Amino acid sequence: MVALGAAGQPRGHTSTIKGSLKGYKYVYIVPPSDPFFTATLTVGRPAKKVILSELAKDFYSKLGYKLSPQIDPKLADKTLVVSYGRERHVSSSLVYSNGIFLQVNNAKTGKALAVYATDGLGSSATEELVHAFHNALDLFYYTLNPKVVAKIIDQTRFRVELRLTNQTPYFVDNLKLRLAYYDNGKLVCEQVNTLKPRIIQGEAIQTSVKRTKKGRNTNYEIKAEVVEYKES
Repeated sequence: MVALGAAGQPRGHTSTIKGSLKGYKYVYIVPPSDPFFTATLTVGRPAKKVILSELAKDFYSKLGYKLSPQIDPKLADKTLVVSYGRERHVSSSLVYSNGIFLQVNNAKTGKALAVYATDGLGSSATEELVHAFHNALDLFYYTLNPKVVAKIIDQTRFRVELRLTNQTPYFVDNLKLRLAYYDNGKLVCEQVNTLKPRIIQGEAIQTSVKRTKKGRNTNYEIKAEVVEYKES
């Protein structure tokens, strides 16, 4: 994964997933007409130079796709078409921000499979856009590689929050949740619970799990970790 933004799923974005992105081997990136994406940009402290069009090529190559200079009709059903550009976003409070859109289409049918709109942070418009571009690539990555994460939200009642790192709902089966009990930073005991099948998506859900006899001391700090699950 190539990402210079904050860890985890980027904030200030919308994801519209209309079809599966799995099973594709090739990517055709539409040459951007906006010179901003082919210019050498200087951002950050210390200063770094970046060309966003080259960044996109590097990103998809590292994910294992073969970059196509043009769409081969014989391979169109295995090819994703990626396009991107700049856009201005406005919030409900009329606050404007510099944003990026990234769209992914099926090369054979032309159907839009995913559309991402992201904002970025920075001390200048250029830095905001570069950050937003990274966020858009992050969203594509998380669409392909969703991860279920967990954290304890109520130590007394033993409530656990489960969240998926993208917005596409997944039916999750055989989800094993590892719970570790710590006393002053020292691991006292741990357990693994298998939860009932459920649908998990971007919005967090809450569940309860049973405590081990050794872990009933309410003074323990409890940490949760998803160690295994199947998706369908």
